[in-house]
Amino acid sequence: MNKNTIKTVKSSIECFNDDPITGDTAPITSEELRMRTKDNYASQSRAVTVQDYKSIIYALPQKYGSLKRCQIVRDTDSFKRNLNIYLLSEDENGYLTTSSQTLKNNLKVWLGHTKMINDTVDLIDGKIINIGINFSIVVLPGRNSKEVVIRCIDALKKEYHIDRMQFNQPIVVKDTILTLASVDGVQSVMGVDFVNKWRD
Repeated sequence: MNKNTIKTVKSSIECFNDDPITGDTAPITSEELRMRTKDNYASQSRAVTVQDYKSIIYALPQKYGSLKRCQIVRDTDSFKRNLNIYLLSEDENGYLTTSSQTLKNNLKVWLGHTKMINDTVDLIDGKIINIGINFSIVVLPGRNSKEVVIRCIDALKKEYHIDRMQFNQPIVVKDTILTLASVDGVQSVMGVDFVNKWRD
């Protein structure tokens, strides 16, 4: 083909994306940077260990999409060195969501350059669990109970913020009680109850 035909074809191409944007759309926070730095500290330029895989996954160039969370589990039932990689992305509203198939395809190609030749990789959608916390407290005499409750809610939001939570991270009731007890104006914590909620 001649140059004019190529130019005409290139200028006539249009693309529409009917699927919603998925991938990490928010800027990385200092807490997120701290968590990723731990994964990257001892990594190599090739994927050998679980930490290597995590570091390489988070280093995926943003033009191919990016992930909010990943967890790597070696499949003990597999005859090969099969790795199950659980993935979650972030939508435009800052909520966790499943990763698009395009992002998964890009990630598989990206890992193909660095993974061990005898490793096989399965990319799996992570499960999103939304939790609610019901709590009961006694407020110190002379304090505004509404303000104390608001401070308690803010403290819990900070403790269980999306940037702090990881795959399979345990929730320790005792830590939650200590968080509430340390809030200014709380005399004692009477009870804490965790509930599984769907996103509103």
